Amino acid sequence: PITIKTKMQNEEQKYSLSAVARRMANIGILTVPTKSNKRSTIKWRDIVLHNINDSYWHNFEEREVLGLALVAGKRSGGLECIDVDCKYDLDGNLMEMVLDTIMDASTDLYNKLVIARTPSGGYHIMYRTKRERRNMKLAQRLRTQEEIDADPELKGVNQPLVLVETRGEGGYFLGWPSPGYTFTKGNYAEIMDITDQESDLLIEICKSFDKVPKKVTIEDAT
Repeated sequence: PITIKTKMQNEEQKYSLSAVARRMANIGILTVPTKSNKRSTIKWRDIVLHNINDSYWHNFEEREVLGLALVAGKRSGGLECIDVDCKYDLDGNLMEMVLDTIMDASTDLYNKLVIARTPSGGYHIMYRTKRERRNMKLAQRLRTQEEIDADPELKGVNQPLVLVETRGEGGYFLGWPSPGYTFTKGNYAEIMDITDQESDLLIEICKSFDKVPKKVTIEDAT
């Protein structure tokens, strides 16, 4: 069992992962069990909440299961996650800058967001949207020369590192109560719908942190 503390009950209780998965289903979020490598232990792409049977819940009780992942997209009511990967942030203030930009643009939008911290020090920004988008890379940066030299498999090629990306239709992302995941703002029961305009605004804000130089075409130059 995993010890968790929820704002809904404001006290510590012990739940099995299957019990947490059931609670998540009650608020319209489909979850899947995962192994230590973050891979699902089941074939999940055809599972929907309204036709889950008892054997599905037992999957969360298998010995190899160490975590729980949230299925993004319409099967979880339009759930989308923006993953801010701070381990590749050279300046050390990426998440702060993202949140400050969101707040400057719309405090109403910021107030609707649920945020969790990941084991690597990154963040998940969660909300529901009617925009049916698949996983997208929103912001990247080029590797430093030291990073290129440290990875012989790159063979000198500068492959960008992802700073910000989404998990949308067809994807999933790990979350609490998986080890190392904690809420910093709200919780799953507080995930809200945002408007199409707010959804588009979030994506554009995140894209503004892209640090990879754009290729100039003949049309751009004229």
